Amino acid sequence: MASHRGFDRRYRATAGCSPLQWLLHQRVLRAQQILATTTLPIDTVARASGFTPLRRRPPQSYRTTFRTTEPAKSARQMASIIPR
Repeated sequence: MASHRGFDRRYRATAGCSPLQWLLHQRVLRAQQILATTTLPIDTVARASGFTPLRRRPPQSYRTTFRTTEPAKSARQMASIIPR
C-alpha cells in the first residue's frame, strides 16, 4: 500500500496536478455545465457540484476555520504598544 505522500507524487507525475486540484477542476466543470443548461439558483448549483454555498456560514465560522494568525490589533491597541 502506498503512503499518502507516495500516492500524491505518483498522481502529480501522471495527471500533472494534485488530486485536490483535479477534484476542484471537475467540480467547476460540473458547475459550468449545470449553469449553462439550467436556471437553478446558485446555491443549488453549488451543492450539486460538491461546493458548500458560502453565504450560509456565519463570518465567525470562517474566521475560526481559516484564520492563520492572530487577529490584527486595533489602532488604539497598536498605539499603546508603539513607543513614541
